[in-house]
Amino acid sequence: MQNPNNATFHYCCIYAAKGIIDPNQKLDSALLKEENVVVRLLGSDAYENLVGRIVSPAGKKEIEDLDDKAREKLELRRNSLLLQALHHAVIHVESCLPLDIVRSYHEENSELPAYVKAPLKKNAERAFKSVSAAMTFARGSFLSKNYDFIHEQYYVTDDQSTVIQKLHPTTISDGDLMTKLSMGEVQVTEKLASILYYDKEINKIIDIYSESLTPYKSGHLHAFIAAWTALEMFVATQFKEIQSSVAININGTAAHNDFSSRMLAVMKDKYRLVDKFAALSSYYEDADADEDIAVLKSIKEIRDKFFHTMEGEIKDLPLDQTRELISKYLQIYLERKCEGFVFQKAAR
Repeated sequence: MQNPNNATFHYCCIYAAKGIIDPNQKLDSALLKEENVVVRLLGSDAYENLVGRIVSPAGKKEIEDLDDKAREKLELRRNSLLLQALHHAVIHVESCLPLDIVRSYHEENSELPAYVKAPLKKNAERAFKSVSAAMTFARGSFLSKNYDFIHEQYYVTDDQSTVIQKLHPTTISDGDLMTKLSMGEVQVTEKLASILYYDKEINKIIDIYSESLTPYKSGHLHAFIAAWTALEMFVATQFKEIQSSVAININGTAAHNDFSSRMLAVMKDKYRLVDKFAALSSYYEDADADEDIAVLKSIKEIRDKFFHTMEGEIKDLPLDQTRELISKYLQIYLERKCEGFVFQKAAR
């Protein structure tokens, strides 16, 4: 480095958006852009350029200086990265911090370098969670529900582009429903990603929910637990908001206020998850409320049998059903909160 004090540390990660097939080759859209982190949605041309910078930061001259064996290894690595995103859109997340901030995380006798302790990866992951959830909502949960982790690396930029790399293998799924991407979906994703990134009221739920969107990175069990936990948290949080609106009916007729108030007081803090969900779906006036309640009961029964008696197998935990349910009600919540947002509704 010519001037180490001007160095900037970076962390980048790449995901294949499995639900998007054959995006525009020229696609290069910033879905989220903040002070220290940028998330871009890339088509094949932009991704190919990115891969070129990853495998050979110094460009063609670096490749020309290699021997045949090293050049072949570099080409294999390049092809591997390209194939893992073949026909799919790519989400590229990059965060950066200046050297002086990274230095502040240095600890004597620590095995971890300062750049790993610095919030480079944490900032990138938070941004990805907001964007992946936004994309899923914008397109419908059946269309964009899995994001396959492809690559991550730390690197330092200065006048000579010194690079530190770390590459991870990935598993690719063949079974997801895929559709082409519309620019309307990109625009909704871009607007919504910023909202989710800053919405403290729901940010924690979104962080957990988005963990369910990367089952090939974290595993099916982890993804299911994330989806179920997000559903529980969302229902509990929203029930608190609407609890004052809950009333008791007797054979379809509103009960007397005094009776209703006394019964609700007795039930305070005793509502089950299914009760809260039923109240929430009724409050949202959803036409499929009865069906959704039945789905929740089915998911809960499978979940309880597995975790309480270890009955069943991990692969049979209903990840898709759980994600679809939490996605649907998060979308309803966001449509109510964010005027002008309309999400694509995928048919069952």
